[in-house]
Amino acid sequence: MSITSRLLSLSSKVIPNKPLEEIERQIAGVRDSVTGRMDEFRGDLRQGRAELIASVLEHSAGIAGERWVVFHAAGGDVLGDIGKKVELLKQLDLVDASDERLSPIRRRIAAHELGNVRAVVGDAATFAAAEPYDAVLLPYALSSAEDWFAAADNAAALLRPGGLLGVADFFAARGGDDPAGGRLAALLPKLMGDEAYVSADFVPYLRRGGELVSLDKQVADIPYVPIGIPYFRYVGRKG
Repeated sequence: MSITSRLLSLSSKVIPNKPLEEIERQIAGVRDSVTGRMDEFRGDLRQGRAELIASVLEHSAGIAGERWVVFHAAGGDVLGDIGKKVELLKQLDLVDASDERLSPIRRRIAAHELGNVRAVVGDAATFAAAEPYDAVLLPYALSSAEDWFAAADNAAALLRPGGLLGVADFFAARGGDDPAGGRLAALLPKLMGDEAYVSADFVPYLRRGGELVSLDKQVADIPYVPIGIPYFRYVGRKG
C-alpha cells in the first residue's frame, strides 16, 4: 500500500468527524493542561525517532569507523536508541540549538566516557563540517527549522556519496490526496505553538535528492490529544 493510500485509510483516525471549532476547543484544553511542561509534551508528539535510527542502522553496510551527525538531538534519546553500537562509530555529533538543551547530553557523555561523541551547538541549515558524514539524521528538524529547504539541502551537502539521510517528521500529503492533511497543518501549530510547521512538500522534496531506501508513514495516538498525529520516516542514499 502506498504512503498516500495508507493515509487515506487512516484519515478518520487523524481528524475525527467533528466540527473544527470543537476540535480547536479540545486542543486549547490540552495546551492549558500541559502549561509548564510544554517541552515534554512536544517530545511526546514527536514519534518515530528510535525507529528512524533503527532503520538507518539496518540499511547501513556497517557503522564501524563511520561519522554520524544528528540534528535536533536534544529532543530524544539518541544515545539510548543507538545503544552499544555507538562505541563502533568514529564520531557522533549531536547538534541542537543551545548549550542549555545539550547540557543533559553532555553529562551523559561524560558519565559514560564516550570520547567519540560530541554535543555541539548548531543549526541544521548552517552547520558545517571539515569532512563529510556517513549518516545525517534529521528527527523533527525540518518542522522546527526557520528554513526547512536550507536544512534539507545542507544535510545532503554534509553527506558523502553513498551516505544515508534519515528523516522523521510530521506528515501531510498534497492537495486532494489527503482530505485530512490540510486540517492537520492548521491544527498542529495550535497544539504545539509556533515551533511546529507541517509541509506537504517534506517527502517529495526529500525524494528528489537521492535514492529512496525506505519510506514509512504512521499515525501516533497521543493520550488526551483529539487528533491523530501523522508522521513519516524516510531513509535515502546520496548518489
